[in-house]
Amino acid sequence: MSVCDALVIVLFLALIYLICMLIKVENASKNQEKILNAIDAYAQTTGDYETALMALFVMEDFEETIYRLWDWGYKNILPNAYYELIESYIQ
Repeated sequence: MSVCDALVIVLFLALIYLICMLIKVENASKNQEKILNAIDAYAQTTGDYETALMALFVMEDFEETIYRLWDWGYKNILPNAYYELIESYIQ
């Protein structure tokens, strides 16, 4: 195996990683938007703005969501106590 072949393999693996991360970023942004919309709907219907504000403060950062490579859902963006409150508002 020559150096050129090894470089092609490394570049191919980097390309696969970048494509996976591009898909992950798109998915994570959609999931964060779902959670934010659900928190807003919860606050609007119940009038409990303090709990909604606390849910925003404890919500995972976008970077944390992206680098959890094994998790593609939105259930772990919030702690369970807050997720259970807004679960019925997720569309």
